[in-house]
Amino acid sequence: SPPAFTSTSSSLTHDIWTEDTLLAMLKAFTHTEAFQDPSTPQGKAFQWLHAAIGDLRGFSSTRVQQRYALASIYYSLQNLPWKNTHGWLTKSHECSWHGVMCGDDGYSFKGEFNLDDLTETVTYIDLSENNIEGALSLDFNLFPMLAQLNLAENLITGSIPDGLFTRFKKLRKYTDLESNE
Repeated sequence: SPPAFTSTSSSLTHDIWTEDTLLAMLKAFTHTEAFQDPSTPQGKAFQWLHAAIGDLRGFSSTRVQQRYALASIYYSLQNLPWKNTHGWLTKSHECSWHGVMCGDDGYSFKGEFNLDDLTETVTYIDLSENNIEGALSLDFNLFPMLAQLNLAENLITGSIPDGLFTRFKKLRKYTDLESNE
């Protein structure tokens, strides 16, 4: 049977995520072979998300997609230990993970916040000076409301992949990739 999603605003909410509903959602925006290969960053992200499937109860598809994308980005850029991984790949709200901010103009939720008042869409990622090494991932495109991206002063290598930054509707202030390799 098809996944049982319920619509809430522009996102979908699922009371209980199963492997089938998770796979159905991921297939909508990621090549199946990428997340089914456990050696790829996408595969590692899927394994992490699948292992925590019970913790996703009541999560919107936006939040699950963001958690998947952030985990995939983490695994693709972790050739060296990051200086600050506070919150990353934990049960905490992804908007409280180091360098990830949500809401209008990238409002940062630091410390305590009321989840009822939380705008759950990632709008700002600042992982500058964080000892990040690796190549940029197309998974950054999974944040269409991203307004700012700062990855300066890291060890990001290679060229910017074709198609990166094509889905952003609000990337307005800057994308800072200064002082990388």
